[in-house]
Amino acid sequence: MEDFINCKIFCFPSIDLLDIRKEFSKFLYVIQISNSFFRHSHYELTIHKNQDFDVEKSKEFPNGFLYFKFLIEFEFSDDCSEDYCINVINSALDWLWGKGFPAVASYSLEQKLINNGGYNNMNVPWL
Repeated sequence: MEDFINCKIFCFPSIDLLDIRKEFSKFLYVIQISNSFFRHSHYELTIHKNQDFDVEKSKEFPNGFLYFKFLIEFEFSDDCSEDYCINVINSALDWLWGKGFPAVASYSLEQKLINNGGYNNMNVPWL
């Protein structure tokens, strides 16, 4: 399996878990399979609470993102191209940031993402 198949986005939206699932899944046109699990023809997606969530640690720049409230995990199909994966993740980040939600991607190709996936970048929303 290629390194670019999986991506995590740590996010800290101003809305609750049910609302982020509803809004984000509508934006991405995915089908909800269970509370936190969604499916698209080219990837699977989970949106769940970050087990490491810590409101105080999450404020620390730049590594506080590891403690953001929620975790969005993409698992792309093996037949997806690197460019396709990057485009989906860029769209997701752009949507989150456009809503003013702090979000940072942890991804093997984060240097190819817009704003390097948000890591160590004060130009994207932060707490």
